[in-house]
Amino acid sequence: MNSETRKPVPFATIGMIVVTLVCAAFVLGDRQMMWSWGFIPKPLVSTTMVFRIETAFTSLFIHIEPMHLLGNMLILAAVGPVVEAAAGAGRFVTIYLVSGMVGVAAHAAMCIAAQPRIAGEPLVGASACVAGLIGYSWLRFYRSKVPIFPKVQVPVAAIVVVWVALQIFGGLAANAMFGAPIAYWSHVGGFLTGFLLAIVFRAGRAAHNEAWRERLTEAEIFGPAAQVAAAKEYLAKHPDDLPVAKALIEALLSQDRREEAIAHLQQLVAENPSFDSGYAVSRLIELGEIRRISSQARLRLADQIKQSSPNVASLLADSVLAEAGDAEAPNALLILLEISASENDPSASTYASLLRSKFSLSPQTDTAQRKWPHLFPK
Repeated sequence: MNSETRKPVPFATIGMIVVTLVCAAFVLGDRQMMWSWGFIPKPLVSTTMVFRIETAFTSLFIHIEPMHLLGNMLILAAVGPVVEAAAGAGRFVTIYLVSGMVGVAAHAAMCIAAQPRIAGEPLVGASACVAGLIGYSWLRFYRSKVPIFPKVQVPVAAIVVVWVALQIFGGLAANAMFGAPIAYWSHVGGFLTGFLLAIVFRAGRAAHNEAWRERLTEAEIFGPAAQVAAAKEYLAKHPDDLPVAKALIEALLSQDRREEAIAHLQQLVAENPSFDSGYAVSRLIELGEIRRISSQARLRLADQIKQSSPNVASLLADSVLAEAGDAEAPNALLILLEISASENDPSASTYASLLRSKFSLSPQTDTAQRKWPHLFPK
């Protein structure tokens, strides 16, 4: 497989699955463990107000019933990797655990408010955690599909439907077989938390941008005219997307819309001259249009970026120096001398000699002699 197309390994998702399965190996089928490590809201409504706060966390990794474990792990294995890839491992863990904890709190609050009869039952399982991932996916991947088997992908909406069906089926089965209540409010709390975290992490914007990227890619198939139209529409809403701006310029040039392309290049030079190794500056020079930017403006720009983008600054100063008789030549030489001297480039001696021979009385030569006396031997 090409390394450029290889998907990152979802270590955080795998870690959560492994930890949950290890816990299951010790507690599966042992209902006493549910009472030891599950979260029991009853003390919250008792007169003592004493309860084991750590069980709010440990309950997220406890599964007593095989179907409960299987359902949660299948959804986690399907949704977890795509959430982790999009949000990053840190945010994935945040979504997973915070959704689970909020789900526990929602269950406890419902017990206090309306369901005291189940307040004494322990709450276990990662359902609220998984619900948080689904809530996040609902916003982030509303247009996407996720893999469930090799070469088999389904829409995220279908995953949500399956998850809801599993909750209903699991709840009915559990009540019939074990008489255990299902904490639906913990699932709701987890789902809403994941959705809210998606808003906080700007997942909707990422999904919107991804949709536009797909549209731009599709437009390339239909030629430059379609690409120009799509890129312009996209940049009207996302003017800071420089790769798309570059694609627009190249599409305009391929259509012989030279003046329009040059206008965009000038704008790109003004806003971000260092982008893509000085793409806009280099392109204007290639097109023979760098003089559209005044020599004074080019030198001011070169002076501003000479430390962060020395190559681009050198191109700008060289373009001024190439204009024979330009009064700004001493300034251009000084910038080129400063860049080359800072990089120990042998061309520094050449620039120093030019300053000394052609502009010996200029303030720029005086400045250069003070800063780099070794380049001006007596």
